[in-house]
Formats: sequence, C-alpha cells, structure tokens
Amino acid sequence: MLTLALILAGIAILVWLGRDAARLAHAHRQVVRAWERFDVLLCQRNALILELLDARDPQAPDREDLYQAQQASERARRSGDLQALARAERQLRAERDRSLSDAAEANTPTARLDALDEAITDAIHRYNHWVNRYQQACRRPTSALMARLTACGRYGRIHPDDPKEA
Repeated sequence: MLTLALILAGIAILVWLGRDAARLAHAHRQVVRAWERFDVLLCQRNALILELLDARDPQAPDREDLYQAQQASERARRSGDLQALARAERQLRAERDRSLSDAAEANTPTARLDALDEAITDAIHRYNHWVNRYQQACRRPTSALMARLTACGRYGRIHPDDPKEA
C-alpha cells in the first residue's frame, strides 16, 4: 500500500513538473517568436528608410542625421541592448518625421513606413506581453531551475520612455 502511494505521489510530481516545463517552454517559444517578428519588422523598416534615402537628394543636409539614427537603431538591435534600442527608435522616428515629411502622400513609401512603424509598436507590445508571461512562469522555483538548466535565458522588456508608447 505504501509503495502504491509513493508511486502515485511520484507520478503526480512528474506530471506537475511536466506541466511546469511545458508552460515555461511555451512562454519561451512565444518570446523568441515575438522577438523574431519585431526583428523582421525593424529590418524591413530600416531597408525602406535606406531606399527612401537613396531616392532623395544625396546632398540633402538632413540625410546624414537620418542615416546616423538608422545606424544607431541597427547597432542596438544587433547587440540586444533594449534601452538603447528604445532610445534609437525614438530618435529615428523623430529624424524620419523631420526629414521625410515632404513626401507624405498617401501612395508613397512613407505610407508604408508609417504602417511598419505601427506594426513595430504592436510587435513591441506583443514582445513585452510574452516577456511578462515568461517572467511569471519563472517565478516558481522549479521553473526558475528548469530555465537555468535548459539555458532559456533572461529576457527584458523594451521600455519606451515616451508616455504614449508605454
């Protein structure tokens, strides 16, 4: 009888650990997917900015400022520095609004740029949501141990300083 109770307790613990591991793995996959989507959108937007810069007058005085802001965003994205990425994104959007405002017709590439910016904002919110879910899953001692053993990693939120983005 005692053996049966121990076997049932062992099975219950294994089921509990399995559910915990599955919850953690799901949250981890969603964080990675959200980051990949965010990364793809940033790459598309940055390529479009370069395309717009090439189409503009190469002697335009604000061209270099926009290019520098775009490069800062790329560096921050590649290094994974989320605070620098948030600052670079704000700077890039400000420079873009200032330098490309003259081509803001409905069927120009700037309309696509605005749509990509909106999609990027949504991707940031989705990424932050899944990071929160992942961090909640890691609050349990067993999940935290599993995350360390499986090298799932630590993820941080992208914190915009702009109140309307927060």
